[in-house]
Amino acid sequence: MSEHASVIPGQLDDPEPGSTWFFSLAGIVILVALVVAASVMYFHVENREVDEKVVDPAYAKLEATRGKWREQLGSYQRYAWTQPDGTSVRKVRIPVDRAMELVAKEGLPASAAAPAAGATAK
Repeated sequence: MSEHASVIPGQLDDPEPGSTWFFSLAGIVILVALVVAASVMYFHVENREVDEKVVDPAYAKLEATRGKWREQLGSYQRYAWTQPDGTSVRKVRIPVDRAMELVAKEGLPASAAAPAAGATAK
């Protein structure tokens, strides 16, 4: 057996521990920053899409419908009503406050008061 040391040309010694730690920690910090930035961007886009596609249209439609109802309840309006026998009757819709005043002042009509009295007598 020969005792010669095998020398590989260009072989380097072990790297310095200080630079190894520095590059390792810097890589970890950069990786964590990239993951956090990607998460923030993803959730921001997701929330914006949900607001635009799910929340806003339904809410806007609901508010428009409520506004229409408030307008109807706050003003006098005429409308047609078709009775079961097929005849059309013109009716007037009055504001709720005015209807409550009339009922308090004059009471319910006889046809509306009769079923309530009959229901309590049973």
